[in-house]
Amino acid sequence: MPEMITLNALKAPTDWIKLLSLATSPEHARNAYASYRKHKDKTLYGYKIQSRLVGCVGIERHSVTQITILHLAVEPNSRHQHIASTMIDFLSRTWTKASLTAETDREAVGFYYKNGFSIRSLGELYPGTERFSCVRFKK
Repeated sequence: MPEMITLNALKAPTDWIKLLSLATSPEHARNAYASYRKHKDKTLYGYKIQSRLVGCVGIERHSVTQITILHLAVEPNSRHQHIASTMIDFLSRTWTKASLTAETDREAVGFYYKNGFSIRSLGELYPGTERFSCVRFKK
């Protein structure tokens, strides 16, 4: 049975860092992992199928009404099974008063749009790379 867990529920940092490296550069994954362990306003959730960690979503809580998705990743062999959408829905159910925000690239805009996010271009924040703000308002 699939389940959502928090970072502290699983002690193997290599599993988390491997997943985080899919959402950020491999060199930044270890720092991101340490940041989730250190900061109380950040939480890293994992999606487990049986005993295997196959997805993760990391958030930062700005207030009870605003949460930013910092990282979202699913291992390649587990993609196209609605795991990322399930993790987004989990955040909405867990943080019932919060709007969800994320910044992403063109490749992921369709995913966020399909999951009820409003999309706005931020322009070319990095040379040759357009970034987008994605917001899912609480209803």
